Amino acid sequence: MGQSKAGRNDPCPCGSGRKYKHCCLADQRPRPSQLPSSGAGIAIDWLWENHPSAVGAAIDRGFFGVFGPQQIEELFGSIPADLTEVIEHTMNEWLLAEAVLELEAGRIRTADLFLGPGGPRLDVAQREWLLTLASWPLTVYEVVESRPGEGMVLKSALSARSPRLEVRERLASEQLVRGSVFGGRLLPIGDERWELSGIVYPLEHLDLDILRRAVRRKRPTAVSETIRDLWLQRVAQPFSPPNLVSAATGEPMLMVTDLYRITDWPGLVRALAKEPDVEGDRDDGWIRFIDPEAEILRPRVALNPGAEPDQLELFAHTLGLADESRDWFRKVAGVRARFLDRRIVDPVSEFLSQREGSQADHPARPVSPPLEVSQEFLQKAIEAHYHHWADQDVPALDGLTPREALATRTMRQRVIDLLKMYEHKELEAAHREGRESASYEFLWKSVGLSRGRYI
Repeated sequence: MGQSKAGRNDPCPCGSGRKYKHCCLADQRPRPSQLPSSGAGIAIDWLWENHPSAVGAAIDRGFFGVFGPQQIEELFGSIPADLTEVIEHTMNEWLLAEAVLELEAGRIRTADLFLGPGGPRLDVAQREWLLTLASWPLTVYEVVESRPGEGMVLKSALSARSPRLEVRERLASEQLVRGSVFGGRLLPIGDERWELSGIVYPLEHLDLDILRRAVRRKRPTAVSETIRDLWLQRVAQPFSPPNLVSAATGEPMLMVTDLYRITDWPGLVRALAKEPDVEGDRDDGWIRFIDPEAEILRPRVALNPGAEPDQLELFAHTLGLADESRDWFRKVAGVRARFLDRRIVDPVSEFLSQREGSQADHPARPVSPPLEVSQEFLQKAIEAHYHHWADQDVPALDGLTPREALATRTMRQRVIDLLKMYEHKELEAAHREGRESASYEFLWKSVGLSRGRYI
């Protein structure tokens, strides 16, 4: 749809006199072979062939209801083709499962039309699949367990007392990790097992507060409408590279690793023990803090054991901190250490190269794969970053501290959502990087919550 020169609300180029979205645009929808069921393709074709104007109006009013006509036009004109296809598949499932058409006979669900008298010819399996699709609601789930390539265990993200459901799913289980929340439609496949209908709406944990309010409206379609609106608004946000800066210094973020060969480990250990802003040991590495007396401890540099027994890696997240740390380390280590190499990774370039599938060209910065940060350092750094989190004002909690928010009935669940979000982001990062995830158990304990009760 987004590939055509004609706008959705322009007269159709074929000369029919109808709007493009109600005429030839319909012929550009996914064909049956692209849809999860041949029965779905037959039903979609039948709807467009028999009620094109009503279908087009329902899509604009129902599926894209969060946008105005101009915004819909801009959306399809700005997003890449693969995302356009995702939207089209999502739209088609909505059309089969939930859409209501305004016809001369009144408001009629599409499912009642293509499954009723005069509908398309469908075999028993196709009819059963379409009836099941239209019978089960779109709602929000949280991943309790993910077995990549096989399936997942899910529970409702909107009800604390919901049962855990065994779900057969190959593709989504490769992407979703424990703690992920998403909108989806589960269909029963017998023996208390389920499968996803094929469409997944990725959501954020802080969306759950909005969705709980939708539940309280007690309108059957309120939750599904809210899921689609949240997802579409996120899809429509223009992409721009992340502006990553250090919270400690305001400098651009870089991953800088200086590699040293150590010739006198006992002497270096004694020298580092005398530094008041350094904590750690040879086994786990050391952290030098920017201000060890500050309320929020921020690492200046991490000193991690290297790949070889005689190596030490100094890791900093800005070039300024790396240069300052190199001068400091030379004074502390003296002849006990010999500089070998500096390796720099630009995280924005890494982000863009992953998104585009190609390497970004930054000749001024030598880019090499990031060296692994030790699990111990990562855990220490996270705990240092959140050291006083329980008593800090948090924008996501409307400026309250987590302790203050927990004392209010309306904000307590949002604190829990926030804690789950922190854990989930770390799990996603660990999944991408092929490492163990750091633990956030300490953060739950800092506000007096039992993590096991909510995870």
